[in-house]
Amino acid sequence: MDSASAASAPPSRVQASTGGVSAASAESAVSAESAVAASSLPKTGADSAFPLAAVGVGAIAAGSAAVVASRRARARAEAAADLAQDVDES
Repeated sequence: MDSASAASAPPSRVQASTGGVSAASAESAVSAESAVAASSLPKTGADSAFPLAAVGVGAIAAGSAAVVASRRARARAEAAADLAQDVDES
């Protein structure tokens, strides 16, 4: 076999290299590390997003109430100004 055909011929056996660790042992090591790491990590956060959603809905309700109140106050002020103008004209 010449060098050109040897270079293009596929190897008879291909082995995946994982830095000296076989794929099977690397997989079991990762799953064992995951189980240990998951049990030793502190619990953070909440199990439910309901409290945060309730705060968001409350903020929207408060903002809507503020908009309604300011529009009513502006409408009353304009009505009072119109009434005062009508009284001055008569």
